[in-house]
Amino acid sequence: MSDMKLRGGQAVSGGVRGALTMLTAFMGLTALACGLILATGHAEDVLRMNPDVLDGTPFSSFQMPGIILAVGVGGSQLLATAALRRGDTLGTRLALLAALVLLGWIVVQVILLGWTSPKVLQPFILVYSLIELAVVALAERAPGRRS
Repeated sequence: MSDMKLRGGQAVSGGVRGALTMLTAFMGLTALACGLILATGHAEDVLRMNPDVLDGTPFSSFQMPGIILAVGVGGSQLLATAALRRGDTLGTRLALLAALVLLGWIVVQVILLGWTSPKVLQPFILVYSLIELAVVALAERAPGRRS
């Protein structure tokens, strides 16, 4: 069982753990970078996001959504990544929380903004969050699971 590590209170195979770690790391770094771009006022220049898209939302600028994206989404993903990498027993639970935060982010975004350009980004994030949830479920059901 050398490829088994304790994750989320259970043994998780190295392949599932590795996949979950890569998923959370990629999304964490992406959300952190995009959040910082939004929060620092560079959404229009770097991401080609028109501030008019915020009309009818509680936000007058991209600053607060950027902070939420960087800290809430990016931070939760990177916290899960760190826990998974060091073998913390909360690793899969933190990954579950991070996937739910990501799912919540995109659902609220679609409710507030509708489906926006680029049209592929929001469906991608939605599917990505569901993939993370599926990999967490696999991790929770990994052979050698401990209660």
